[in-house]
Amino acid sequence: MKKLISILLVALLLFSTTSCTSNYEIDENVVKDVSDKITDAVIKTTGKEKVQKVESHTISASDLNKLIIKSAIGNINITSHESSDTLIDVKLESKANNMEDAKKLIEDFTYTIEEKFKSINIDTSKNINNLDPSNMIQVTLDIKIPETIKSFVINTNIGDITINNVQGQIEVVSNVGEVNINNSSASYDLKVDVGDINLDNCISLNSSTFLINTGDINCDFSDIYNSKVIKANVIVGDINLTLPKDSSYETVINEFMMKEIVKINNDGKTRVELTTNVGSIDFN
Repeated sequence: MKKLISILLVALLLFSTTSCTSNYEIDENVVKDVSDKITDAVIKTTGKEKVQKVESHTISASDLNKLIIKSAIGNINITSHESSDTLIDVKLESKANNMEDAKKLIEDFTYTIEEKFKSINIDTSKNINNLDPSNMIQVTLDIKIPETIKSFVINTNIGDITINNVQGQIEVVSNVGEVNINNSSASYDLKVDVGDINLDNCISLNSSTFLINTGDINCDFSDIYNSKVIKANVIVGDINLTLPKDSSYETVINEFMMKEIVKINNDGKTRVELTTNVGSIDFN
């Protein structure tokens, strides 16, 4: 949370002192909205009584191929395992002015886990908006999936997302938090308002897009042979992209206050577009 606050302060400073000349503009309303979210989260976690509870669920997923998650506040962790079942641990943590209210938050909180149209649908955001502003509940999801799950759609307000060892398609929309993906092979559609996107030892397939309002994009790809397009765009922040030396690509780099640079390797098979409005680009 401290890192997110620091990033936000830099964004606000740059917004007030920098005149951008690129085709994109910093969205002042988005930055303000995120500022309010972070401030509320910090206030709600200070000097409160805390209650925790863990609930576990098992779903036979041999015929399922998609995971859909909607979350308000809390981290999400997804990893593959050698089983036909999906294992879901729901960790509830409430904070209130007194212990009685904290317990009641847990007792009254509801979430849904459903199977629909060959997908697993998890929604932990349904009654968050009805809470007393002085109280808070966050829900951490620890999920182990079989290899049959090939599609991931995640929408979260505040919290980090970590995904390990999966294949397929990954779509994420996040307001505040980091997105960390490791040892995975997929096409990626990742959008973050405030926070970093980090990919380590990943394979890029088909078309991938990475968008951040305020934060950094750090991608280390082990293979892009089956990738057609990779686009990374940051309004305020840096881009660090590493590709295998023998890759075939045409990279167009538009870095803040710099002339456009085009780099071609081998026959330029994969189109790579990197853009920062305020920030540097490191391409290797």
